Amino acid sequence: MTPHTNRPSGAFEKLEAATRSLQKEREFFDALIEAEPVALVVNRIVLFTSLYQGTNSHVSACLRRRANTLFADGDPSGVAQVFSVLLGEITRTARLAAYLCVKGLAPQAVSTMRVALEQIGVYCHIWREPSKYQVAFDTDSDDYAKAFRCASEKTLQQQVRDRGVQYRFMHCQGAQSLSKMYKLLSAHFVHGTGTSIERDARLSCEFVDRSRPEAMASNYRLVQVLLALIFFEIIGCIPRDDLLDDDVAVVSIMASALLPTLWSAPGQEDQGLQAKVNEVLAALESS
Repeated sequence: MTPHTNRPSGAFEKLEAATRSLQKEREFFDALIEAEPVALVVNRIVLFTSLYQGTNSHVSACLRRRANTLFADGDPSGVAQVFSVLLGEITRTARLAAYLCVKGLAPQAVSTMRVALEQIGVYCHIWREPSKYQVAFDTDSDDYAKAFRCASEKTLQQQVRDRGVQYRFMHCQGAQSLSKMYKLLSAHFVHGTGTSIERDARLSCEFVDRSRPEAMASNYRLVQVLLALIFFEIIGCIPRDDLLDDDVAVVSIMASALLPTLWSAPGQEDQGLQAKVNEVLAALESS
């Protein structure tokens, strides 16, 4: 037996010899580093996780501190607590997606992000209608479905259809983009064959089938875009005046510095995103 443990001596080594799991992880990582454009996208995905973690901490602190002002009607502390849980879950999903990307499981990372899309829809609904916080985690109930999944009023159903968005994203700034992304992920990655890949035997082990990094470039880019869209919804819900709050200002400054790069494909920059970043900077400079 190995000292200070109860496992048989050499158990880990035997498992690795049988599966070559760690060996193939290293070989995939080497291949990823050599595929420079793809490696840059993955690097930006990893950096996004730091931005999410900082945002989770600082925005949650702001909402707890300012709950009585922001959510004066009803149960301010209860609403703030639900937001804190939602932000924590979204952040964990972002971190998991980044982990899967690094390990060569990009299609699974895309599939994982559907959970974060659902959660950001709930987050935006509660900002507009705080009373919905009471059913935020009762996901199997009819009340949850009416609050976040489908409109019960025919007039509202028609309004949502006319906008070309799903009800779950109706309060999001990027409602159309998020609706399209959710439909894509549901049809192709969760219920379809989007996670199927061309297996590369050199990079696969007994546990995991992997493809070449270049073959998964579109999946990596999709994760990167999803992380950016969701992040903008988190910040976009905060009232403009509260962007100058001590905690939120920290996030605003970090986002202003990092987002133009983190969002972009290598060698490109999104002008629409830059305009949003400049707006945040202008608010900070005028304070």
